[in-house]
Amino acid sequence: MNHMINGGAILDFFAKYYENYGYLIIFSALLLDNLIIFGLLLPAEFLVVMGGAFARQGFFSLATMCIVGWSGMMIGQSIAYHVGRYGLIWLLPKYIQHTQLPSAQSYIQKNGMMAVILAAFSGSSRTIVSAAIGVGRLPFHHFLIWQSFASAIWVIVFAGLGYLVGGQKQLVEKVIETVAYIGPGILVVWIIATISRRNHPL
Repeated sequence: MNHMINGGAILDFFAKYYENYGYLIIFSALLLDNLIIFGLLLPAEFLVVMGGAFARQGFFSLATMCIVGWSGMMIGQSIAYHVGRYGLIWLLPKYIQHTQLPSAQSYIQKNGMMAVILAAFSGSSRTIVSAAIGVGRLPFHHFLIWQSFASAIWVIVFAGLGYLVGGQKQLVEKVIETVAYIGPGILVVWIIATISRRNHPL
């Protein structure tokens, strides 16, 4: 029996859903990924890159996909900001309250609002930075300006990357196979690191 992971089969599986629900998938992925809790779990980068690849294949408009993704990202980041601004930090896991949030506040003090752009490519850290900005009660309209720019850059980079490789199906399949092989290992490392942070806060 052949137990090899088939990138083509995985691509075809996702294609069915992207063809019918592409915009909804992108919007939901970026909305949830930019909420503080879900952002620790959801691999939005992978979903957006795949969306860009399917846009190259004519499933939907790349420009519209970027606008939809940007909207989801902005809503999620705005919620994260207001979680900090209106004192809802107590809803977050303790290790975020006691380790990641203080680190984000120091990061903002060092880099100013440029921290929003720098954190955009730091995975789940971007949501922590947005919450920290809210805690600092910095004006929401200032935050929106910087976050709009950061979100636009993020979406264009990852969607554009997918669009560039979307015409090379064999390459896309190889990338999917690689992710499928190393993904479980990364998940295990992430779980161990998360448990360690909770049990041994800085």
